[in-house]
Amino acid sequence: MSETDVIIVGSGPVGAVLARALATRQKRVLILESGGAISAPPGAHLRNQPLYQQHPDRFFEEIGRWCDFLNDKAPPSGLPGANQTQAVGGQSLIWTNNCPRPTAYLDQLDFLDQRAWELRLLEAEKLLRVHSSLFDRSVRQERIESLLNKHVPRRQVEKLPLAAERVQDGTLKFTATRDILDAKACVSKVKVKDRTRVVRSEQSGTRIDCLVAEDANGTQQKYRANNYVIAGGVFATPKLLYASGIRPPALG
Repeated sequence: MSETDVIIVGSGPVGAVLARALATRQKRVLILESGGAISAPPGAHLRNQPLYQQHPDRFFEEIGRWCDFLNDKAPPSGLPGANQTQAVGGQSLIWTNNCPRPTAYLDQLDFLDQRAWELRLLEAEKLLRVHSSLFDRSVRQERIESLLNKHVPRRQVEKLPLAAERVQDGTLKFTATRDILDAKACVSKVKVKDRTRVVRSEQSGTRIDCLVAEDANGTQQKYRANNYVIAGGVFATPKLLYASGIRPPALG
């Protein structure tokens, strides 16, 4: 039997949330991440770094350097902005942290009823540390709210929910993978192995036997667990499934 209960491919928000949920159930989790650490401590939001705390606008100016664009020369129909981030924490390190709730019956998929959606949204907001009062004293927020109420009178204007907390020095600490995995249960149960790119899985029928991964030097190693979860994002996940010979209809 493997010493690891579950291997998760990808340390982004999905992988991190799942790892935390498993750890609270006393499962041993290994997260395999293709990228390295680009923030300190690893997995913390880049906006928490002193440079971007002092110069907030520079964060948005420099964010592109951490994005691996699939084809930024593509026409609009080809989604030129489509990109992925290979780093400990994935795209949770560079997201805007804006957390508006989806509009019922418009943005929400119908596989859950409204009560189920409400429970899951509350759980997500707790995990991401979402607050709507962080800019209560902001002149900018007051002016934007006033203008929206004036020019969009038929819509309800609400304060911006943000996945962040205001710390003692008055600055904002933005939520990312590091914060999701800070639960006590994760300390002994969750391990993150970076610079480990999973290239394919090996299967026996419908069961995965192991994952084959390369380190920074290109050396391959097999990783085994009782269960496997591919959480590499909307681009890396289907690529890995395809490279493994797993071809569900959804892959085309």
